[in-house]
Amino acid sequence: MAKDEKGDKVVEMDMPPLPKNMKIHPFAQTFAILTGQERDDLSADIKANGVVVPIVVNKKRDTIIDGRNRWMIATELGVQKDVPYDVFQGTDEEIPSEILRLNVFRRHLDDDQRLAYIVKIRGPILEKEGKKKQAEGAKGFKSKGDGQTSVSQLAKEGKTTEYKAQQMEKARKAGLIDDVIQKKLTPAQAASKAGSKKRTSTPKVLTFEEEVWAYWKRLVNHWPQTQHRDVFKMVTKFIDERRSVVSEAKSTEKAPAKAPAKEAPAKKPAAKTGKTGKSGVTPAKK
Repeated sequence: MAKDEKGDKVVEMDMPPLPKNMKIHPFAQTFAILTGQERDDLSADIKANGVVVPIVVNKKRDTIIDGRNRWMIATELGVQKDVPYDVFQGTDEEIPSEILRLNVFRRHLDDDQRLAYIVKIRGPILEKEGKKKQAEGAKGFKSKGDGQTSVSQLAKEGKTTEYKAQQMEKARKAGLIDDVIQKKLTPAQAASKAGSKKRTSTPKVLTFEEEVWAYWKRLVNHWPQTQHRDVFKMVTKFIDERRSVVSEAKSTEKAPAKAPAKEAPAKKPAAKTGKTGKSGVTPAKK
């Protein structure tokens, strides 16, 4: 048994070879693969000495968490089956942070690139956690958070100022974080460009039910929570009254209407008596 560099994740050694079709964890793919002289040097070292530093895989042993460059070169050299590996014993939710820890502080990165990687990986996670806390707060649940915003947390993890972390977060949300990593833009330039980009997203079209619930939440939250019970009682009373009115209206509509009285048929005028000719006209007196 052995432990990783951090000393608190137990890993195993002398295990069976890994399958050839290993996957690469999506967060590990965030970091660029080695190219040029760096890759040539690593390839020469592996060819001469084999893979010395074990790669790290998940518990299922089907996904590489760290060491994809060593794995790819070992595959090309035909020594894939001899690659040593450690099994990460943390949870799946801890994998992104472990990838970040193993990569961001050991690569040849400057402070801006290092912070950009932290924001790229940790930003979406912290943003999702923040939205969850907001949703819980809207439902009346007390959040268990420590009061930190995602920006302040990113600044803490990146050992930088909140102002710089805010710039990076703007760049990430605008899809410009890779330009900072590749040094095409500075954090300030990326943040400025992000602010000038036009929003193309269209507002979500709510269903009738969603509109009703949204209006209901706004209505209830207009009063303090201590008065919510009274609001519910008043609304319930109003609904009952309306239900009664509607029921009476429906019963009135269903009642059969009285048929109008029939008028007596008009009497025909009496026929006149007298002699008539063949033509039906009374002949004039001579």
